[in-house]
Amino acid sequence: MDGTIAFKYKDIDANGREIGFLSKKGALTSDKLSFGANAIPCLAILSVKRLKNRLMVVVNASDGGNRPVVFAVTSGNTGKLHAALIVLISHGQAGIHKQALEAAGRGMEFRVQTCPHCGAAIDLSSLARTEQMYCRFCDTVVTLGPEAPPDEKLYHFCGQCNLYGQPKLFTIIYVYFLVVVYGYQYQTVHMCNSCMRPRAWKMLGINLLFVIGTPMAVVQLIRAYFGGSTFSTHFAGLDKSNSLLKGNRFEQAIHEYEAIEQRMMKCAGVRYNYAVALLKAGRSAEAVKKLEQTLADCSNFAPSFHLLCQQYEKLGRVNERKALRAIWLDEPLAAAQPPALPAGAS
Repeated sequence: MDGTIAFKYKDIDANGREIGFLSKKGALTSDKLSFGANAIPCLAILSVKRLKNRLMVVVNASDGGNRPVVFAVTSGNTGKLHAALIVLISHGQAGIHKQALEAAGRGMEFRVQTCPHCGAAIDLSSLARTEQMYCRFCDTVVTLGPEAPPDEKLYHFCGQCNLYGQPKLFTIIYVYFLVVVYGYQYQTVHMCNSCMRPRAWKMLGINLLFVIGTPMAVVQLIRAYFGGSTFSTHFAGLDKSNSLLKGNRFEQAIHEYEAIEQRMMKCAGVRYNYAVALLKAGRSAEAVKKLEQTLADCSNFAPSFHLLCQQYEKLGRVNERKALRAIWLDEPLAAAQPPALPAGAS
């Protein structure tokens, strides 16, 4: 990164509200993220997430835990700051891992790939080469090669239902007018279309009583039904499948996921949802095979790794669980963890 990115910020309280009236000064350089007189070394930051003008950095704390630091950027380019943090963090972590591999005499195993969507260095060391990779920094399944779906950068995991879909910002507003009393409730939410649909219907029903908020409710209802995967060439039907799954119509959801899978062939995110549907339907053995297929599509797909380890344990498949964890959680490379933030630092 060239130069310094200056910004102004406010801290966020436990309820998600900005603290104080005046903004404070912050800056990002190639080695640290500064908040006034305090600074966090970039190498101590594990990840960064953004929602509009708010950023959350997760820091490797000295007590062995991970500490989130949340702040609102009130002046400056939030997107530029977020993008720069992703590049600095990912490349720094990859460099630490490379040094650890070389120290262990395994330097040839080091392999990284740059995410085309956010520029992060994706560490694929010691993992099988597959046609997809997962970027944990922008939460995207990336298809490597010329046949990548043009809209796959829009698909991530929904924070509400934890399914792979196309989450985006929706506005929820309730306007009421009772003779001499009036007011409104306003909220911006980030979720997938299938999660938004029941909320949009509720918003329409309540706002119809008072008329004023109805146009906004109609707009959000249309966005919930005609956005997302509706007009996608590759992901068409994904919102429908996710809705069926959340409505406990598991067998119908499985049928829909299968149709998408047959059309896309390589689709770790869709197959993950498919596996969840199989688990919900009580078809554990099939779900395990589906999770294994997701890792054959995308060898570093973390959601499938965690779920597959759980299922191996439940099914008593101890050796398979041990072998999978040996690849992902390489004990000799424990030293490759980012340095912890010093005690007392902030």
